[in-house]
Amino acid sequence: MLKLRQGYNGRKKLRVSPVDIRTSVLLIDENLNDRPISQALRLVDYNAKSVTEEFGQGVNDPMLIQWLGLQGGIWVTADEKAKRTHAHEINSAGISVLWIRRDKKLGMSKKAQLLLILWIIDDILKEVYRRKTPVKFLAYYHGVKPKYEILSNS
Repeated sequence: MLKLRQGYNGRKKLRVSPVDIRTSVLLIDENLNDRPISQALRLVDYNAKSVTEEFGQGVNDPMLIQWLGLQGGIWVTADEKAKRTHAHEINSAGISVLWIRRDKKLGMSKKAQLLLILWIIDDILKEVYRRKTPVKFLAYYHGVKPKYEILSNS
């Protein structure tokens, strides 16, 4: 349950506890190194699941999107085509998505994928709770520093 607390200026602030933000299902797509990433996230108390562990290999995106809509989860994927191909399903299901941008030539190592997600995931979860509506994010490295931006919800 999210807690509101009285701010210094008299307005209520949304305060998200570590327990609150870590209850959201994070579904790590198989186009990332889903099993090692989800296992590592679970070790530090996130509710992470891998597509491979939950559904096996080769499951179609509309099925994942529908499942996430029922779970109220966040899809963590590097599938750039899904932005266009499944935009309607994503919006209809009301899910939040974290797109990971990888270098087109070099890709991204397992370690770099995990570090990027770990660096930004608390901010992503807080933003999803703050808005109380589905949010789309893009995460990437700017040099060696992990960054993310909020994408338009249209």
